[in-house]
Amino acid sequence: MSVNWSDYDLNDPLYGVGRNDDLDAESARIRHERLIESKEARLETLRGFFAHNQLPSGTSDTDVRRVRAWLVENAERLPVSPRRSYAPLTPEWDSLARDLAFWLGEITIARHPEYRWMLHTGDVAGHADYQSTVVAFAPDPHEGRAANPFTITRAAAWRAANSDPAPPASLATWMDSLGSLQVWMDFVGSGATAVTARDRVGSDG
Repeated sequence: MSVNWSDYDLNDPLYGVGRNDDLDAESARIRHERLIESKEARLETLRGFFAHNQLPSGTSDTDVRRVRAWLVENAERLPVSPRRSYAPLTPEWDSLARDLAFWLGEITIARHPEYRWMLHTGDVAGHADYQSTVVAFAPDPHEGRAANPFTITRAAAWRAANSDPAPPASLATWMDSLGSLQVWMDFVGSGATAVTARDRVGSDG
């Protein structure tokens, strides 16, 4: 099935390059603020993309499952290098994964108002989501339940594009801690096992 990218402007990482946990505190805060400032415009772009591809833009469990099923069928990667089995997502799919993260996060917050977008901080250097933008149980994401939708959507797209049968184990942790949030379960799917370096998000989110 071909994907209609008409009028879809790529969600370029306007928030700098490099891993979140390598940034100083001020740079991490600026990245987070720029990311959140872009959210409404990116959601509007995503709604247009959904319309071009006959995808639902609603927030029901059924809508989430339909979008995930479409992603699994259509995600694309760059050409695979010699002696490699995997490759990164294409720029279009890397961009779309960022936009889907905003959508998934907003659905979660609409269903569970006690959650909000926050910068994951605190004395947790080395944590996979340290200085990342997460959907967290306020007021302290490092003391309560939190999940990084940017990693979740990118991992889902990466797995689909690479026909990787094993979900990354990092998702198991999020699914356990957010088990009451059906929307995460619907998007990720079942049967998570282990985290690998390729599942970590560095440039945003």
